[in-house]
This record gives sequence, C-alpha cells and structure tokens, in this order.
Amino acid sequence: MAAKKRRRHRAPQPARAAARQPAVDDAGRTLEHWARKEEARQQRTAIRRRMAMRRYARWTAAGLVLAGLVTFLTVRSLHNAAENRRREQAQQSLLSRASAAAKAAGCTKVQAVPAYAGDDQQHVPTLPALTTYPSQPPTSGPHFFTPLGAGFYASPPDLGKAIHSLEHGAAELWFSPSTPSSRVAELRSAFGVLDHVIVAPYDYSQPRGQLPAGRQMVLVAWHKIQYCDQASAAAASAFVHAYAWTAADTSAYKGEAPEAGAAI
Repeated sequence: MAAKKRRRHRAPQPARAAARQPAVDDAGRTLEHWARKEEARQQRTAIRRRMAMRRYARWTAAGLVLAGLVTFLTVRSLHNAAENRRREQAQQSLLSRASAAAKAAGCTKVQAVPAYAGDDQQHVPTLPALTTYPSQPPTSGPHFFTPLGAGFYASPPDLGKAIHSLEHGAAELWFSPSTPSSRVAELRSAFGVLDHVIVAPYDYSQPRGQLPAGRQMVLVAWHKIQYCDQASAAAASAFVHAYAWTAADTSAYKGEAPEAGAAI
C-alpha cells in the first residue's frame, strides 16, 4: 500500500474581519473624527465669510447713501446760494428803478396811519366792520389769533390773519382783481417767495373791502400805507425793502411793527 501522502501543514490564517476598523491616531481619534472637525471648521469659515460680505455690503450701501446725501445737500446748498444771489441781484435792480417807477405808476408817498381806536393789537374771533379801521386796507387793529404765511395768493386770503402778519413785521402788496395778469406775474416773481412779504388780491364783500377807486396796488405795513395807480414791482421794491422784516438783513427794516421778526 502506497505510503500516504504527507499533508503539508499550513500556518493558520487570521480570520478576516467582518468590517474594516477605522484608522486611529495616537490619541485614539479616528480619521472620521478629524474629517468632521475639518468640515465644521470650513462651515464656520464660510459662515464668517458670508457675514463679513453682508457687513461689507451694508457698510457699502450706507456709504453710498451718505455720499448721495452729502452730494444732494451740497448741490442744494449751492443752488440755494445761487438762487439767493439771483434774488438779491433782482431786488437791487428793482431798487435802482424804484423812484422812477413809483412816479410812473402814480404812487403816493408812504403815509403814516394812526392806530386803531381802542386796542390796536387785539385778538378777536370775528373782525369788526372794515369801516372801523382808519385805512383801506387796514394797517393795524383787531385781528385773528394766527398770522397769514408769507407768499403769493391767487385769491383773497383771510384778512384777519393778514392783519396779524403786519404786527409781525410783514409788508403786504394788495392788488386789484382788475390788475393785468402780466403785472400780477411780475409781482409774484419779484416778491412771492420773500421773507415776511404777502402778495394778494384785495377783494372782500363788504364796504371798504376793495381798494380805493383808481388804485391798482396798495402797499401796507404796520401803520404805513402807500397807494399806486398801477401795479409795478419796481415801484413796490422800496416799500418792501424798508418795511418787510427779513432775517437776512435786520438793519434794513424801518418799520414799527411791535413784534417784528416773529414768524408768520
């Protein structure tokens, strides 16, 4: 019987792991642990970057708004300064022609008007009859609690408020409704935006509620009046210069208003 073949002895093989174990470092932390930390770090970096970009965008937008505002204010300031110079030049041009224009327009000298009999500065809820005032239009006397704002009025404004404005140093240019529109436009252009100046038609439905016959323009300040046969901006300029209080040149004011400079 043949000799049995001798079996070759094989060294035992380690059992194959069911699953590969993750690699670890010297501290026992796995590579997966470090991968998660790195991912978290990158996410934090991305968040910080986005936040920084948002802050930059906000500051950039704020800077642009501020720059725009500064530019707007600068342009407006320059525009206002140029407009003020233009108005001043226009007023000076009118003043240089005031004397000749007043003569051509048939204007009287500026006349003083006595105080209203009784309380010249009385506040009332209802005006007394216009026939009780010593001038036509009134230059002082009972008036409403609120003054009339400066500017041009296309229709007759509240007369009780207008008298109050005289107390605060206003000059009022009353024109007749029959005044040519070109002359009204001239008055509006010259005086419609000036401080403490009111330009308006005088036409009220009661006795002495119209300008005196033959007068197209009457200039009024506190206790002062000047009548003109024709409306003329140049003719009115000297009266406005002397009797309209203005913060731009308080020394020019020659009026007698008891509360000159108060707001209207």
